[in-house]
Parts: sequence; structure tokens; C-alpha cells
Amino acid sequence: MSLKNTLYSCGVTYEILSNIPKASEEPEERETLALIAARGDGEESQGGQTYIEQYTRGLLEVENILSLERLRQAVTVKEALSVKGRNIRRSFSTPNVQHTSCSKTDLIGWEDVDWKVQYSRMVHYYKQI
Repeated sequence: MSLKNTLYSCGVTYEILSNIPKASEEPEERETLALIAARGDGEESQGGQTYIEQYTRGLLEVENILSLERLRQAVTVKEALSVKGRNIRRSFSTPNVQHTSCSKTDLIGWEDVDWKVQYSRMVHYYKQI
């Protein structure tokens, strides 16, 4: 394989948060704590915990905040999709289509023109039955 055929790429993942964790406000202190913890000294810090315990606790706090934020965003997206999808499902169910008139107010909020055309055709078809 020649170097011409080799593809190089990199990517960046952004996590959007509603708030910044307090633990991330002191990056220099975290770096120092990580270095002390990596040395493996079993010394206890002023809080009665070892440096590795403090560092691990700080990492877990940030990971917990990120996990909660991911869950919150997932719920928000699912709710938005279900609201958008619910209108379409309800409109295309047979009992609702038979009892619906085709007016402009019925079609407001539909972004896709093709759906409006299909909806109008279905309503027209069911009115003829």
C-alpha cells in the first residue's frame, strides 16, 4: 500500500453542557493532583484521603455530571421527536382521517409539502367512500 492511498483523519467530539462543572474550574490543581497521585506516594492529604482517592473522586464527579447531562439531552430529544411524530401518526390513522375535513388549519405546521399533498388525497379518498 502506497502512502498516496493512505487516508489520515481526525475528529473532535464536543459535548454541550447546560452548566460547567465546578471541578473543572481548577485545571492546574487537577494536573498537580494527578501527578502526585501518579507517583504512588501513599501519603494522605489534608482531607484525610490519599491523593489518588481525591483525584478519582474528582473524575467521578465530572463523569457523573456528564452522564446526567447526556440523559437530560436524550430525554429532551425523545420528547421533541415524539411530539413531532405523534401529530403525523394521529393524522394518518383511519378513524381520524374519516372524520377530518381538509382545510388549511389541518395542514398548518407540516414542513414537508409532500405530506400535505398525500394528506389531502387521503382525506378526499375517504370522503368519497
